[in-house]
Amino acid sequence: MSSELTNPDIVGALIGGVASVLAAIVTVALSRWLGDRDLKVLGGSTRSNVEGRWTGHFDQPIPAPGFPVHVDLEAEFQLKRKRVVGTVDFDINGRHFKLDCKGGFYEDRILTLQYRNTESDVRQHGFIMVQLSANGRSLKGKFAGYGSEAESIVSGDAKLERKLVARGEQCAA
Repeated sequence: MSSELTNPDIVGALIGGVASVLAAIVTVALSRWLGDRDLKVLGGSTRSNVEGRWTGHFDQPIPAPGFPVHVDLEAEFQLKRKRVVGTVDFDINGRHFKLDCKGGFYEDRILTLQYRNTESDVRQHGFIMVQLSANGRSLKGKFAGYGSEAESIVSGDAKLERKLVARGEQCAA
């Protein structure tokens, strides 16, 4: 064993392997830090206003063939440091869709989210930009992205209302 560790080829391969793993870890950490550095740190009221369940809809003013103009949705958001993460659920033409969302506040009341379908084989992704109302009970704005059901780029309006949870009731995670 000790003779193998003195072999320059084996030592070089081990050092190269360790360096590759460390470089990957540093790259992930650095890209995550750089991506979040422009996000605002949320204060207590904004934090509590964003976290939780939301219901609402999105409207597509120029619908694709066979695509409804108005779609009801449910969403749930959580805060992880500066980042807002969550899911959006909705049905189109009898088919259920679930989107993973992540983003944050670059300005005080403007929430920017990137979304992607949770199923890797469904091509559905884009961006949502909404404004949090002064009372923290609604999010209104726009979305744009690629719609798998429409098979084209889609855009429109989004509106969500905070679903208040009664005392003692748990918010589903």
